[in-house]
Amino acid sequence: MTARRLLVLALVLGLVGSAAELVLLEHWEDWKQWSPFAVIALTLLALLVGRGRPALLRGAGALQALTGAVGIVLHTRGNFLYEAENHPERVGQELWQSVATGSSPLLAPGALCFAGLVLIALTLLPDE
Repeated sequence: MTARRLLVLALVLGLVGSAAELVLLEHWEDWKQWSPFAVIALTLLALLVGRGRPALLRGAGALQALTGAVGIVLHTRGNFLYEAENHPERVGQELWQSVATGSSPLLAPGALCFAGLVLIALTLLPDE
């Protein structure tokens, strides 16, 4: 197995695992929660049809990374708003620790960022 194929396999497994985790978490309340599913599906489709089309794969990777970054912001914002409303006595470090350990995992969407960057990196490897 080549390094490229191993990276594609790891990328596909990571994306499918992320989608499975989102299903288990019932992450589909509104369009913002549906967006990772759509982006994962588009990325998997791009991997299927993207051989020889680096611009398509880079676009899918960029969209994947952007979606992950937006997810981190949305998770942080949601946790902050919850903590500020339900625990107004928490300020400073105590507040931000509560935000970081809140119900929405802050770095979980980072898996999408990672997947997007790996996909972009794949397009930069020399042809085999």
